[in-house]
Amino acid sequence: MKTFRFVSLIVNSLLLVLMHSSIIYPQSDKVDYNIWSIGTAYNLPEDRWEVGVFHPLRYGFTDRVELAAHPILFFVMPNISLKWSHYQTSEFAIATRHSLIYPTPLLRLFSMEGAGGIISPEFYIPHMVEFYNELLFSKSILGYHLVTGKIGVSLAAKSDELDERALIDYPMAYHRLAVYYHGYGLRFGMDMQGPIIGKFNYVVDGDVFYIPNVDYNFSFENKGMVHWRFSDYSELSFGYKLIYGEYPYGNEWNLFLPMIDFQLAWD
Repeated sequence: MKTFRFVSLIVNSLLLVLMHSSIIYPQSDKVDYNIWSIGTAYNLPEDRWEVGVFHPLRYGFTDRVELAAHPILFFVMPNISLKWSHYQTSEFAIATRHSLIYPTPLLRLFSMEGAGGIISPEFYIPHMVEFYNELLFSKSILGYHLVTGKIGVSLAAKSDELDERALIDYPMAYHRLAVYYHGYGLRFGMDMQGPIIGKFNYVVDGDVFYIPNVDYNFSFENKGMVHWRFSDYSELSFGYKLIYGEYPYGNEWNLFLPMIDFQLAWD
């Protein structure tokens, strides 16, 4: 019952935001969806950079191609992502994102005894790589709000067998890492963003992780963030993350807050 009330509160709050901002902000075709566009089908403008404490470093290579990587994680989990715009107008966009991730150094770092050891050192961590492909489509509604749908598939390969007991059963890690044990996984999601008032904007998203034909194969993540945008080149965001997942130790809900990030951009 508490979970239902919490979800209802999220939905009702979002509806109030939409009603409020659709009255304050009239219909317009001058919204720039390309900046701060990480969860959408819109790409960064050419030569624009964006980075956050917890967000990846992103670069508009061209108006159709965007490159990204997590700068801090890169040293322990090499990763790179390319978002390719296939169609874009001021009201609708289609893009695909293609990511390559090598998690072996990070998992080996966690494989130790004592403090900091999440995986037992008795388990061998082979070389592994993930190729994630995602289709994104974004549509503007009520002038200033943007809805984005996402469908993705992860494909993984490894150099040797991996013991399933070496899996990290933490809420934000378990289903993301499960693809390395089972070879592939699916992901579905929807994002919504738009203005609240003044320099404040919101982003609400929901993502489903699904690993076919295995036990404990489902998780759902919901995130809500308020962005305080000082300018087109800096913003502070704060909010929450809610996760429901199936784990070997049972099904459970987890609420993480506050979620805080600071982002900068430059041309």
